[in-house]
Amino acid sequence: MSKKPFLIFVLVAVVAALAAWQFSEQQRPSDSAYANEHLFPGLEARINNVEKIEIIGPGKKVLTTLVKMEDRWAVTDRFNFRADWVSVRGLMEALVEAKVVEHKTKKKDYFPRLGVEDIQSVDATGLMIRLDDSDELSLILGKTAAGGVGYYVRPLLGEQALLVNEFLELSGDPMAWIDREVLALNADRIQEMYVRHGDGEFIHAVRGGGEKNEFVLNNAPAGREVSSPWTVNSYPSTLSSVMAENIRPAEGDLDDSVTSLLFITTNGLNLQLEIYSEEEKYWLRVSANAEPSSAVAAASLAASGEEIAPVDPVVEAEDINNRHLGWEFEIPEFKYNSWAKRMDDLLAPPNDGVDESVGVMAPAEGS
Repeated sequence: MSKKPFLIFVLVAVVAALAAWQFSEQQRPSDSAYANEHLFPGLEARINNVEKIEIIGPGKKVLTTLVKMEDRWAVTDRFNFRADWVSVRGLMEALVEAKVVEHKTKKKDYFPRLGVEDIQSVDATGLMIRLDDSDELSLILGKTAAGGVGYYVRPLLGEQALLVNEFLELSGDPMAWIDREVLALNADRIQEMYVRHGDGEFIHAVRGGGEKNEFVLNNAPAGREVSSPWTVNSYPSTLSSVMAENIRPAEGDLDDSVTSLLFITTNGLNLQLEIYSEEEKYWLRVSANAEPSSAVAAASLAASGEEIAPVDPVVEAEDINNRHLGWEFEIPEFKYNSWAKRMDDLLAPPNDGVDESVGVMAPAEGS
């Protein structure tokens, strides 16, 4: 074959290949055409009107439902207890701001690799989020992309997996959406405390003043001393962070067998805790009341020498009761044990007649 026909043959082959490539490219949108486009165009304009969020797991089982109520979001799977607004807002903001980075596979056989297979399958590995019962606003959330640069997702009505830029962390556990904070009270505010056990044992401690202003055990048995200041001072420190592991409605009044604690703050807030154990779980109820705010606040203000009045204890008590009355909170065992200490747990061992200040027994008479 001469060079000229051969060159013509090569040229025709190249042109044909280019034409085929151009045709294939025209059959699918380029990734760049979708880069930086919102996952849910128009969602920003309607996000404040969303009233229901469902998180659905394998087998299309509804795991958690969040609903907007008059003044808050609630978790229906936990007796309509208040949802953590920070978590709910974070999710909605992520959905609004999510943008498509890249279009991935359309092959259903490859979906499990990305975690975006059909959620109806009991073997599915992803979760689906659904807004207001809308298929249009339903999204299957798959695996984290390599390097943690985003998430693989697939719109329920879409046939193609997508890589989005937002870190859409999602949990099907209802407790992950609960406002779990029960108490966050600074220990320095506690001035006095009482503990009453079910068998009548009573513990009373009050700050002793002085440079350290530590708690002093007021009703220690004669001849007994605390093992260390921390045994008593640890009580109020436990109030700085109390988080619920579970919640349930409080049914009826508790009997006298439970342990009750009363913490009195410097501004006149009376915080009452009731704790008890049941089937190896530990439960807490919280309530509050206050001294007349004007007198207590004025006295506290005068004593502190500050120009800004302390928190009104009446308002604070109302807030605590609005949040906590009618509910029981499951707490960790260590938190329960820190409140359920007995008098003997606070005290050093008894002397048993030995003068430990001398260190030796006195010689017998006549020796």
